[in-house]
Amino acid sequence: MVYKIQTPNPQYNGVTEGVAFAKGIGYTDDLNIRNVLINDYKYADISEVAEAIEVEAEKPIEDMTVAELKEKAKGLKLSGFSKLTRDELIALINGESTSEDDEGKQEEFTSKEANNEEKNIEEDDNDNQ
Repeated sequence: MVYKIQTPNPQYNGVTEGVAFAKGIGYTDDLNIRNVLINDYKYADISEVAEAIEVEAEKPIEDMTVAELKEKAKGLKLSGFSKLTRDELIALINGESTSEDDEGKQEEFTSKEANNEEKNIEEDDNDNQ
């Protein structure tokens, strides 16, 4: 296992106990050196945190649960997702519109056009009288 070690100073660039640090982060695969850095130098082992972040970042959106998708949508500052299905959430996060949304918009638009046409016909009939 490789241990990811963080110094108290995030700007530290140097070598401690044979471990090279850049911007306060260094790596070692030696457990004894890791223990010296943690116990004697009071550095922090952030290996588990780094692994958790990497695992979460690697998870494809298609493999996420509804709860994870809602959390992602919230993190992206999207709105109107609380009642969406899993597929609708994926489409929303990917920036796609669902076919139902498109059909609904088309029906609404067509309905408005029809109403306007009826009004135009009525106005023409009234003008001709």
